[in-house]
Amino acid sequence: MKGLDLRSYQQNPFLPDLLHQPDFLLVPELGRLIVVYVLSSHSIATWRETLAAVEDLFEVKQQCGEATVVYGIWMEDARPSGRENEQRFELLAGLFDQIDVLSASEPVRGLHAQIRDRLQLRARTELLDLWRQERERTTANLQRFREKWFKQFVTEEPPKRIGQSQLLRGIEQSFERTGIVFERNFRVRTAKEHLAGLPERNSFRFPIAARAALGHELAPIETLSFDRADARTKLRYLMTKGRLLHYVYVGDRVLYQGGRRRPILHIDGNLAGPEHDPYRYVRSLVSVGWHLTNSIEAIEEVILADL
Repeated sequence: MKGLDLRSYQQNPFLPDLLHQPDFLLVPELGRLIVVYVLSSHSIATWRETLAAVEDLFEVKQQCGEATVVYGIWMEDARPSGRENEQRFELLAGLFDQIDVLSASEPVRGLHAQIRDRLQLRARTELLDLWRQERERTTANLQRFREKWFKQFVTEEPPKRIGQSQLLRGIEQSFERTGIVFERNFRVRTAKEHLAGLPERNSFRFPIAARAALGHELAPIETLSFDRADARTKLRYLMTKGRLLHYVYVGDRVLYQGGRRRPILHIDGNLAGPEHDPYRYVRSLVSVGWHLTNSIEAIEEVILADL
């Protein structure tokens, strides 16, 4: 980055508290950070990948401070086209401090020039309450975390996988036997729609939700298989889903909606993190509010306890 007046510049930096590392870290002056993610329609091709990128933003704001600038560079000649692609881009644009579209014809020279032009970026102020509320919420959740309660999720011998279709049939049959009220294809509206101007059909979907009895709030249930090969993308997606479930848009502000039932995440497989920190993934999911289970009986216990 010749010619740039920087205190520090790093390509492919390592920030230990992030699940997914940025492409660049800039320090234009002491006490001011700019974190840069290079994006494209190839890396953001699905809603799962989009929400995973949103989790990167959340983690930078939580770990480095809400004043840290999170800057996205879209390495293509134009914004994505097509309704779904446009909506995914709008969600990112509604949350990142800035996203610029940059032609990929001369990627290195163009990228460096774009970064040089954006060294004066400042964090957006309209989402400060969201970052602060989320820090308070996740800190409170982690105060209740105990490794001994989650040993079964990080076992060296991964449990036999059931498969989502078979698992859902088993959950429904169990609920029918015990009289638990459930609903298939359950949808939850969150602040996500307003942040990106999305239609209602883009609310979060869960394969099933249940409650102990009529009049009780439905607890959304997600089921997902994990393995080491693709754990981090899935994990980042679930982190954002767990976060945004707890927020609504009121007027022009994103507000925490307290008192909602924690969503349930059934783990099919091994959730062990890296060798030096096997509980990392479990701890992350618990921090954003997921109630983890790995058996149908455990799901029933959570529902009947009406947590």
